[in-house]
Amino acid sequence: MRLVIARFFVLLILCGCQTQQIRRPIDPEVLGMLPKMEPTTDEALKLGEDAVAAFVATFGQPLPTQLRLDGPTTGWFTDKGELRQLRAAAKLPRSEFRRRTASKGWREIPIPQEYLKAMHLPPIVPKDYMTCYVGQVSSKPAYLFWSDYAETAMLVLDY
Repeated sequence: MRLVIARFFVLLILCGCQTQQIRRPIDPEVLGMLPKMEPTTDEALKLGEDAVAAFVATFGQPLPTQLRLDGPTTGWFTDKGELRQLRAAAKLPRSEFRRRTASKGWREIPIPQEYLKAMHLPPIVPKDYMTCYVGQVSSKPAYLFWSDYAETAMLVLDY
């Protein structure tokens, strides 16, 4: 009987560990923040540097030689001008994406509603078109969107 009870508690602990909620990034629009769509040259350079540093923290060093930033990096700022969230996209081969994220603790989740709307996506999206993962980059909550079709990753990282 003691063995049964002991196994029950071990199972309960294991289940609890696997269902633990991972922190998700904020929704800056809900908090009244606006993206900086037209940053100054200096701000754009700083956002680009922050994006490269975020991808290094996400995929490890050295970055894949084929990784290329895809489009401008967007920053979401507080009223005081502090960076609160970074959104950056990069192209990289799917084999590199899979290899470099396999052991990093990323968990696949349904695409959050606010991103479905922002990307003009239907409620059910084929996984090869877009998959969303939640995890942490440098102990900060992050989403990693992956398009297997376009071989593009978009990182959403809180600061």
